Amino acid sequence: MGSKECDDHFTAPDGLNEVEKAKFYIARCTPYIGAFMGSGAVMRFIRDCAVIVEGPVKAPDHIAGKPPRNSAEALAIELACVGGLRDPESIVGSTYLVVLLESFLRDISGLLDWEGVWKSPDDRIIAAPRSPTFAAALAKNPGRAKKRLSDVEITYELAASKDNQSDPRAEHLRDLEAKIANETGGAVTQNLGERIAQLRHRVAHGNPIGADSESRFYSLLVIMLTFGDPNWSPNESPPGTSRRF
Repeated sequence: MGSKECDDHFTAPDGLNEVEKAKFYIARCTPYIGAFMGSGAVMRFIRDCAVIVEGPVKAPDHIAGKPPRNSAEALAIELACVGGLRDPESIVGSTYLVVLLESFLRDISGLLDWEGVWKSPDDRIIAAPRSPTFAAALAKNPGRAKKRLSDVEITYELAASKDNQSDPRAEHLRDLEAKIANETGGAVTQNLGERIAQLRHRVAHGNPIGADSESRFYSLLVIMLTFGDPNWSPNESPPGTSRRF
């Protein structure tokens, strides 16, 4: 594949919004765990989205001499994609993003708060039919997760369940799964929740090595879920003040 053909292959079509572009780049550039292939287009897209999430640049701090940051999420996206494997900044950014993803999924599920606590006692009962993994866990241990659920694989199943009609991002997750299956010919056997869990648990136990291999995937998925949030609105930076990395 020539360079022009390669660039075209890895560049999202015109007319797509940020959510659809993020899906395109995940399915086309990083459908497999730990693997990434793309052109400069995907990195420009990630950079531009980070700029929008960051919002207007503030006046420089009189002590530090540089503008204070608006968004930890935007900073993490920048750090995750600024270097390669084993780059300290990439490890720090990726570690933050993979933890943030679990909180996004809790919110999307409609059953859990941002910290993983059931919104009501009945929500734990509602969760079992939506998540085969949770139903199996409850069959072995009926007392599991009575107050709080901390398992990103189960949380993903709750968020992406077809029974979840409370958040439009649930449909985006299901659509992304379909796009990955189409792009890979069904070669990907793990769902997105299983993929996140594979390194999320290592990070939770203090070992961030390996999370950096998923830096672009985490960044794109966070972008998809951020821009797909019906309650989120971008704060565009004024012309000439956009932060670049």
